[in-house]
Amino acid sequence: MLKQHTLDITAFTAIQTWLIDPDIRDLLLAQLISTGSITYSLDDTPIHYTDYNWAYYVEASQPGSIAVLTIKGVIYDYYADYLVNKMALMAADKNLVGAIVKMNSPGGSADAGYRIADAVMNLPFQTWCHVEYGQASSAGYLIGCSCDGMSASRPNDRVGSIGTYISYQDFSKYYEKMGIVSKDIYANQSTEKNIEGREAAKGNFKPLEAYVSNEAQAFIDYVNNRRPGLNTDTLDPFKGKVFSAQDALSIGLIDSIGTLQDAVKSVSSKNLTSNATPRTTMLGFVKLAALAAIKGLDASAITEQHIEALNTELAAAGFTGIAVCSAAEYDKAVEAINAQAVQTTVSTEVTRLTTELSTEKGKVNTLTTERDNLTTERDNLKSEVSRLGALNGAEKTSISKPGETQADAGDDADAQLIANLPHNKALVGNPLYN
Repeated sequence: MLKQHTLDITAFTAIQTWLIDPDIRDLLLAQLISTGSITYSLDDTPIHYTDYNWAYYVEASQPGSIAVLTIKGVIYDYYADYLVNKMALMAADKNLVGAIVKMNSPGGSADAGYRIADAVMNLPFQTWCHVEYGQASSAGYLIGCSCDGMSASRPNDRVGSIGTYISYQDFSKYYEKMGIVSKDIYANQSTEKNIEGREAAKGNFKPLEAYVSNEAQAFIDYVNNRRPGLNTDTLDPFKGKVFSAQDALSIGLIDSIGTLQDAVKSVSSKNLTSNATPRTTMLGFVKLAALAAIKGLDASAITEQHIEALNTELAAAGFTGIAVCSAAEYDKAVEAINAQAVQTTVSTEVTRLTTELSTEKGKVNTLTTERDNLTTERDNLKSEVSRLGALNGAEKTSISKPGETQADAGDDADAQLIANLPHNKALVGNPLYN
C-alpha cells in the first residue's frame, strides 16, 4: 500500500538551512508553485518485513537478522518523524543484530538530517549505509556518515555535497502586482527578531551568510568527527562538491564499492572494518543471548552454567578484557579485597611503629651514654676534692684535672739557685736587663 507525504508552500518557503542540491530544490519549487503542494511518494519499503504504517511493526522472525531501512528522496521534517519512529521500533527488536541504511537522497532540511543521523547513532547495533544506484548528497551524506560504515553500489554513484546554503525569496513585487501591501510590525523590544531576513530585504545578506556559514562549519566538523583522516591532498570534500563514488573512496568518504549483499556481510561482521569513528564497540551495543537469558532472575537463581555461557559469549564477541561473575562471587571478592586492605594497613602501621621505636631507642642510648660520661666526670671531681682536702693547708697546691701534668717542685729550687749566682745578682737593677 502506497503512502504519501506532502509539504505545503509555507513550510517549503520558510527561511531555513537546506542541505540539498539547488537543481532538486528548483524542481520541487516549480512543482510547488504549479500545484500548491509537493507530493513525495515513498515507493520502497524501508524495512523489508514491515509496511509504512507508523504504529505497526513486525519483529524479525529469526535471531541475527539484519534490517534494511530505505531513505529515498528529499529529507524533510515529516519524513524524519517517520524514520525516527521506525528506528525506535527497530532498536527494541531483540532479533536484530544490525541495520543497512539503503540510501538514495539528494539531501534536504538540515534539521531533519541531523535528527535522523542522531537516531542512527543511537541504534544499539552496527549500521552500514549503502548508496543504492543513486546518491548520498548533503543531508543524505550527513546521515550516511553517521553509520559505522558506508559503501556505494557502483563507481558512478554520487557522494558528498558537504555544504550548506539558504534560499531567500523576495515576493514584494509579486504582492504589489496583486495589489497586496504586506508590512511586518515588530515590538519595540524585538530589535533583532528575524534580523537576517530584515537585513536581506535591504540588500544586506551578510547576516544570512554568517548563519549559513556557521551551519556549514558544523556539517564539516561532524564529517571530520565521523570520518577522521580524510585524504584531502588532491580533492577537498569540504567545498560542497559532489564526487563520484570512486573519488569518494579515494578521499575516504566511503569504505567500499560493492553490492547490497556485500554491505550485509560488512555490517554482520564482528570485526567491522571502516574508516568511521567506532560507535558500536561498547557492550550496550552488543546483544548476547546468554545475557538476555538471565534477565530478571534473582541472584540465587543464576548458576555457574549461566556465568560460564555469558563469559564464553563475551570472549567470542571480542570482549577479552572483562569477565562476569555472580553476586556471591563479587561479594566474596570484595570481602577478600577489604581484608587484604586491612592487612596492608596493619602491616604499614606496624612498620611505622617499629621504625619509630628504633628511633626512640637510639635517643635513649645516646642519653644513657651522656649520663654515664657525666657520672664519671662527677666521680673524678669528687676524688680530686677528697685528695685536696687531705693535704696540709700550709703547703702549696694546684688544682688539676685528671690527666694534666703538674710542674715538679724541684724545678723551682733550681731556678732560685741560678738566680743567686754572683753574676746574675750583679745584673739586678741594670736597666738593660730589666
